[in-house]
Amino acid sequence: MGVLAAVTTIWTVAKAAEGIIELIIRVKDALKQNQVKQNRKDRADLIEQLLRSFDEVEAACKSIKPEWHELSNATIKLQSTIRIECGNNQIQRQLSDYSDKVEQALSQKTSGSDPSFDSGHQSSTKSLSNTKDCLVEQLQKLSKSLETVRPNSQRVPSPAYPDHLASNTHRPHLSDTANGLPEAISRTQRILDTYTTDSAGNTAHSLDNLSIALMDVGLIKQASQMSSWSVRIYESVLGLKWDSNFAVALRNHSNHLNALGRVEEAVKHAQHAVEIYSRLSDRLSDPGRAGALDSLATYIFILQRNDEALAASHQAVQISRDLLQQQPQDEGLSADLAMFLANRANTLHALKQQEAALEDAAESRNIYRVLRSHSSDRYTAEYADSLRIYSEVLFRLNRSSEALQPIHEAVTLWTQLNNNRLKPDVYSPNLARGLLSLSYILSALGRHLGAAVEIEKAVDIFRRLATQSPEMFNPEYARSLHHAAQVHIDHQRHQDAILFLNEALLTYKTLSLDNCAAEFALTYNRKHLCMTRLKDHEGAVAASRSAIEILKQAPQSDKNNNKLTASRYDLAFALYNEFVDRCSVSPTEALVPGREAVGRFRFLVAQAPDNTICQRLVEASISLSFCYSKLEEHGRAVKYGELALETSTKLTDTTFRKNALNRLSSCYRHMGDETRAAEAQGKASMYE
Repeated sequence: MGVLAAVTTIWTVAKAAEGIIELIIRVKDALKQNQVKQNRKDRADLIEQLLRSFDEVEAACKSIKPEWHELSNATIKLQSTIRIECGNNQIQRQLSDYSDKVEQALSQKTSGSDPSFDSGHQSSTKSLSNTKDCLVEQLQKLSKSLETVRPNSQRVPSPAYPDHLASNTHRPHLSDTANGLPEAISRTQRILDTYTTDSAGNTAHSLDNLSIALMDVGLIKQASQMSSWSVRIYESVLGLKWDSNFAVALRNHSNHLNALGRVEEAVKHAQHAVEIYSRLSDRLSDPGRAGALDSLATYIFILQRNDEALAASHQAVQISRDLLQQQPQDEGLSADLAMFLANRANTLHALKQQEAALEDAAESRNIYRVLRSHSSDRYTAEYADSLRIYSEVLFRLNRSSEALQPIHEAVTLWTQLNNNRLKPDVYSPNLARGLLSLSYILSALGRHLGAAVEIEKAVDIFRRLATQSPEMFNPEYARSLHHAAQVHIDHQRHQDAILFLNEALLTYKTLSLDNCAAEFALTYNRKHLCMTRLKDHEGAVAASRSAIEILKQAPQSDKNNNKLTASRYDLAFALYNEFVDRCSVSPTEALVPGREAVGRFRFLVAQAPDNTICQRLVEASISLSFCYSKLEEHGRAVKYGELALETSTKLTDTTFRKNALNRLSSCYRHMGDETRAAEAQGKASMYE
C-alpha cells in the first residue's frame, strides 16, 4: 500500500481539475495489478527515494501562495506513506508537526490575516511556474524508481467502493479502465500546464475527493482534516452558503467525524447539509437531500435518538421513492432507495417494530438482487450487504434457522469478491462482519463448534485490519473478541474465554469512553462471570470493580435518555455483581454495593418499569435481605423482602413472587413470628 499511497500523494500536488481524482485511482490500480516481490535492498532504496521526495516537495510547498496548503496536504500524505512503509517513529512525529503547520497556515488564510491569500496572485506566478517544474521532476523521479520494481503497462478496471450501512458518503464517478504510469504522468503534465492560482473552488472540490480516497484506505484522521479544509474553503474563502458542492463537503466531513467517534459534531454537519439542500429545493438537489437525511438518521440512531432517526429515515425513503417514480430506470436512484431502506430497517428494529424492519430489509435485498442481475460486478457487494442485514433482522426476530441461508450466501459472495485478483482484500471488512453475524446465528442454533470456527476467522481479519487502521477498526475488533469469548463461555471453556476478554479489554482501553463505556464494562462483567466459575474470587471482585469504575467515569447526559438508562442499568448490574462476590466472604463489606445496586434498580423501575429491570430489582432485594439476615439485622431483612414482593407484582412470571414470599417467610421465622411466617409460606405454595 505504501508505494501506491506515495504515487497518489505526489499526484495530489498537481490536482486542480475536478477529474484528477480519476487519474489518481487509475495510477493506483495500474500499480496494484503489477506488483512483484521486492528484496530488502529494493525496499530500502525505495524508502530512501520517498524520503528525498518528501524533502523536495516540502521545499516546493514553501514557494507558492494560495496553493501552499494544497501542496502541504500532499506532503502530509507522503509523510504518512513513509511512516507506514518503514514504521519510523521520527517520521510519525514529523507527520504530526506538519499537520499542525498546515492547520495554522490555513487558519491565517481563511481568517484574512494573510493578505497574500487574497492579493498575492501576481507575485506568486513565477514561483508557481517553478513549482510546476519541480513537481513534474518529482513525478518523473518517482516513476523511474518504481519502474525498476513494478511493470506498468496493463489496463485494469478501477476499484469498486463498497458502502457499509453506516457509511453514506458521496464518491467521485470513476472510469472503468486505467492506463499505465507513463501515460498518467504525461496527462498530469498537461493538466499542470493549465493550472492557475484562481482555483479555490477546484481546490475545495479536490480536497473533498482526496478525503474520500484517504477514508477508503483507512486514514481517517487525514481524511477528516482534508474534508474540514474543504468545508472551510467553501464557507470562509468562497463565502458560499447555499451551494450543493458545499453540502456534499459537509456530508462527507460528517461521515469522517462519525468514523472518529465524534458523532455529535457529525450530526451538526449533516444537519447543515440537509438545511442547504432544503433551501435549494429543486429536483436536482433532491437526491443529495435524501442522502443527507439518511446520513443524519444514521448518526442520531447511533446516539439512540431513535424517534428522530426514524423521522429522518422516513423522509429519505419517501424522497427516494418519489424520484424513482419519476425515473424508474435510474439504477443509481434504485441503489439509493435500497440503502435507505436497509438503514431504516435497523432503526425500526431498535424501536421494536420488527415486522416493519423485516419488510424494509426484504425490499432492500430484492432491489439489490434486481440491480445485480443487470450488472453483477457493480452490485454484488451491496447485494451481499443487504443479505446480511436481512439475515440479522430475522435473527433478531428469533428466526435463526431462516437467517442462516442469507448470511451463508453473503459470506460466500464476500469471499469470492475478496479473492478477486484485481481487488484483493478490498472486502475484508465486509467479510469479517458477515462471519461475525454467521457466528451469532450458529450460536443461537446451538452449533457452538461452527460458531467458534467462524468467529475466529472474523477475529483474525479484524485483528489485521485494526493493526493497519486502528481508528477505523478497533471498535469492531473489540466486539469480535467479546463475542469470541462468549462462544467459549457457552462451551464452558472459561480459561480460553479470558484470553479473548483480556485482548478485548486492551483494545477498549484505546477507545474513548464516550462511545464504548457500556461495551467496555460488559467485557469486565463477562470476565467476572469467568472468574466466578473458575472460583477465582479475587479476580471476580477486581473485574466487577473495574466495570463499576468505568461506568461511573462514563459521561452522563440527559440528551440521550435511552443511552443514559442503559448506562445506569449496566452500573446497577455491576454493583450487584460486586455485592454477590463480597457477600459470601464479608457480608458487612457487601452491604455498600448491595444497597447502591438496589437503589439504582429502584430508580430505573420508577422511571420505566421494564420487565428485565424489575426482575433484577427482585433478585437484588432478595439477596440483600438474605445478607441482612446473616448479620441478624432482621428488621432490614424484612424491609428488602417486602420490596422484592412489591416489585414482583409487576411481573407476569410468578416465580419471582414465590421467591419473595419464601424470603419473607424465612425473615419472619428468624424474628420468631411464626404466624406471619406460615402465612407467607402458604401464599408461596400457591405458586408451586
